[in-house]
Amino acid sequence: MFGYASLGAKAVHLLSARAARVIDRTCGALLIALAAALAIVRRVDL
Repeated sequence: MFGYASLGAKAVHLLSARAARVIDRTCGALLIALAAALAIVRRVDL
């Protein structure tokens, strides 16, 4: 796990600020979509 984290930290330095922002927003939107899907599935099962 430490190796994965250190490689990720080094990879972030290679990205431009714009690319990092795009990745952050994409991951954030994906997490929100997954949370919404989980909420819908849990509501339907009730």
